Amino acid sequence: MTRRDLIVLGSAAATAHAAPEFVFFTPAQATLVKLIAEQIIPADEDPGATDAGVVYYIDGQLIGPLAPFAPLYRDALPDFEPMRTMSFSAQTEFLKSIEKRSDAAARLFAVMVDHTMQGFYGSPADGGNRNQVSWKMLGIEREMGGHH
Repeated sequence: MTRRDLIVLGSAAATAHAAPEFVFFTPAQATLVKLIAEQIIPADEDPGATDAGVVYYIDGQLIGPLAPFAPLYRDALPDFEPMRTMSFSAQTEFLKSIEKRSDAAARLFAVMVDHTMQGFYGSPADGGNRNQVSWKMLGIEREMGGHH
């Protein structure tokens, strides 16, 4: 093994360690979920959905307690594809238009609001609220420290 091979191998291992694998979503689906979750809880002076690892929470829960919602994610997530090429403000307007509909995409968005909140404010033991970001934001990490 050459030094270059070792550097490439080490870099790949570091990348794999930094970003866990998805168990339900494909990488492309995870990107859409992340875009939607960032609209629900955007980062500002405080961390947002991405900082809290919400996409990993939803991903893991869809093969567990949230499994009844798995078909809805699979069927309706493609309706959100246009978001990939939109600015943040255009994504906001797009989601407002989705909310007004009465189809699977509207149901998925409503469910995603709940799931995003759960992943942001819930216990880190369930795969979200990475580094207790929401608890720190709320100033309750000490109180919650023994309950996760």
